Amino acid sequence: SEITFKTGNQSDNKTKYLVSVIAKDFSFKGYLSNTLSKENIGLFTYGVKNDADCYCGQWANDAKNGEGVYYYPTSKDIYIGDWVYNKKEGNGIYLSNENPNVTICLGKFANDIFKEGLIVTYQRKEKEILHQSVYKGKVDEKGVRNDDMGVIIENNIIFKGKVVSDEKREGFVIVFEGEKVKYSFKMNKIEDSQENDYNFRINEDKEVESELIAEKKKWDEVNLINRVEQYSQLIIERLSEANSSFDAYQKSLEEEKLQNKISKFNDLLKAFI
Repeated sequence: SEITFKTGNQSDNKTKYLVSVIAKDFSFKGYLSNTLSKENIGLFTYGVKNDADCYCGQWANDAKNGEGVYYYPTSKDIYIGDWVYNKKEGNGIYLSNENPNVTICLGKFANDIFKEGLIVTYQRKEKEILHQSVYKGKVDEKGVRNDDMGVIIENNIIFKGKVVSDEKREGFVIVFEGEKVKYSFKMNKIEDSQENDYNFRINEDKEVESELIAEKKKWDEVNLINRVEQYSQLIIERLSEANSSFDAYQKSLEEEKLQNKISKFNDLLKAFI
């Protein structure tokens, strides 16, 4: 192993040393306390190859605590958000690449699992986005959608109501033709039906209709997919820069380029949630 001590400073009654540690199966650039626990800000790489997973962000008590980014180079997945003792906990964004689908989970995480917020699934063909599906609501531990007031947007259709085990059970539906409402109705699944049989009736609740129109318009205008993709790519580039050398990491610390970018994830949450 190779350990390089660069500097030390007194903070919060703990002496923190800015170090570079290179071992057989990991490397670490960041701050260690006088008891050699990771503190403050640090970049930990889980291996020494270029495709090794890495975490960069805040540490406390030798664990990932605070805001940070975890990048999986092999799959190109990335999580940017809050951590509590090495687990995703709080607000965050997870971008998952499962060819041909891309999934964005944006919202609340608990115990390493996405719990509530926005799930966007889509396919991309060059610059064109295909087969887009949006869900806003709660999910269970297995990632199954369950919410009494979930919202689902699929192409020109928006649904708001009860979602059970990924299935629309009861609620309001609007079908758009361009920006205009083509159909507005209420629906509920017929109990004990072996098929997907539903009752439909005209929706006369104009207040709910207005809410759904506003929700659809907000989604169309927020351009969330492109914003998350661009933001994630910028984080990956900054991460690569910081990981290239200890001097580059020190420069990143001094200019706060990477940490400031990581902290911007809450701006994206506010854009839609």
